[in-house]
Amino acid sequence: MADPDRPEAERVLIVGDILHSAAQVAEPDWSFATDVDPRRAREVRGDVLATPRTVLAVGHATGHVFGRVERTERTERAEHSERAASGTVWAPVFGEGGA
Repeated sequence: MADPDRPEAERVLIVGDILHSAAQVAEPDWSFATDVDPRRAREVRGDVLATPRTVLAVGHATGHVFGRVERTERTERAEHSERAASGTVWAPVFGEGGA
């Protein structure tokens, strides 16, 4: 969803099964048994995660449904975020429960 009158504004993408876990933000190459075409699933995940100024609605993200993908330095501590050595984090937009 996006505001057509404000193209610079954030948008919200409801990602469905593109992400099965918030951990896939940091590890987009991880696939699940339900990925019919794992190669294509990784490509789509990568495209979605690279979309700027976007809030993602990830139904499978435990506790935090709405969040942004943020890139941080590997040494930075990101409280309340899932992270990997890649420095990519899932940053929740709202508090516990997703809203």
